[in-house]
Amino acid sequence: MVSKRRATPSRSPSRTGQFNKRIIFLGEKGISLVELLLVASITFIALVGAYNLYETSLGTHRISDEQLRAQEIARRNLFLTSKNIRQSKEIRLAQDNLIEIKSDIDDDEIGEVVRFFLQDSEFYQTVEGGSSRKLADCVRNQTLGRPIFIYYDLNHAEINPTDPKILTHTRSIKIRLVIDVNEKEPPPAYTLESEVKLRNL
Repeated sequence: MVSKRRATPSRSPSRTGQFNKRIIFLGEKGISLVELLLVASITFIALVGAYNLYETSLGTHRISDEQLRAQEIARRNLFLTSKNIRQSKEIRLAQDNLIEIKSDIDDDEIGEVVRFFLQDSEFYQTVEGGSSRKLADCVRNQTLGRPIFIYYDLNHAEINPTDPKILTHTRSIKIRLVIDVNEKEPPPAYTLESEVKLRNL
């Protein structure tokens, strides 16, 4: 008995090609809107972070430049202040952040009344009660509770400014300026010091 095999119809080339194209199309995965938004958000956050870092670096650099400028001005005028105090012929008033002396500052053999004092965060000089000349800014001595002027007797013992003998027994004075452009940001405060011996007392 001869078995009859049912012939399996073969797919036409055109239908096979369409079937393969459909598989390829379904296998290709596109970028969804959610994924696109996620990439955009990550990129935005990265850009914001980079900008903030740049701004911080720029601000720190600016403060450093201002600090160096303030230090240089204070250093130059501290030298002149020390010279004037060294030549003192008389101490008329002595406090933590103020001193009034009689000193020949212009080498004319006549003593002038000279005052050095701190006002807010600025250090000034006046001569014979005239207009104030600013010698330094960003001075933080008062904020930090550190006196600008420290007075010593002949044995280099510190004299309290409330002691009446400070006007007659002072033989040397330490001058200290604490400079800080921005107390909340680096760089840290910088301290300038000079100690002078009074030649004419």
